[in-house]
Amino acid sequence: MAILPYQSDCYVEVNGVTDVLTDTVVNDATVTVTLWTKTGDPVTGAENLTASYVAASDGNYRATIPHTADVELNQALKADVSVSKGGYVMHFWQDVFVERYPA
Repeated sequence: MAILPYQSDCYVEVNGVTDVLTDTVVNDATVTVTLWTKTGDPVTGAENLTASYVAASDGNYRATIPHTADVELNQALKADVSVSKGGYVMHFWQDVFVERYPA
């Protein structure tokens, strides 16, 4: 479980993306993140966030969850992370629920 500070930008990081077929680091993937409520609704302001490649990091990507995302205190959320390249999905995660508390 991750704790997101309330009314602060947060980061979702995906580290060490590799192509398992070639065992090479992937620095040019498309990485997206969406937060969902327990009831399955996307969180306004945290939908299809693009994670940018972190320069010279060997496969690390970072997406910003803005402090303006529509998240309430103590609200349980789920994060979907998708990594794709060349038209196919390389990885997909549905992370554990995260909760936002006062900083």
